[in-house]
Amino acid sequence: MNISTLTAHNSSLFEIDVELEAAFDHMQEEREITGTISDESRERYAQLFAELGTKIDRIAAYLRTQQRKASIAAEEAQRLQQRRRSAEQRVTTGMALTSQGLSNTTWDTNPAVELQFRCLPTPSGIR
Repeated sequence: MNISTLTAHNSSLFEIDVELEAAFDHMQEEREITGTISDESRERYAQLFAELGTKIDRIAAYLRTQQRKASIAAEEAQRLQQRRRSAEQRVTTGMALTSQGLSNTTWDTNPAVELQFRCLPTPSGIR
């Protein structure tokens, strides 16, 4: 693949790795044949290595984002669970109070609070 088209944006981690490995092999062959490595080969290897780093950074950022989303969802689940428990407790308390026949009576546990339950008339024809 041509280095001008190979970027972290349009190439996979594996594609960049394959090109990086090929560039390294090319530098090794060049050194064996000429005794030196050309600036062009070094630059190509450095560019590929930079693209690999960019790709890894993007993957890490994606994973951090997903981890944060999971954490937020867990916090929301805990909040909703607490709301569910509170609603269930209100139902349980309400059912206990009404089943004990507290209609038309006051609740004297606290003199400052007085609860009265009234029976609402049913619409005619409904029993």
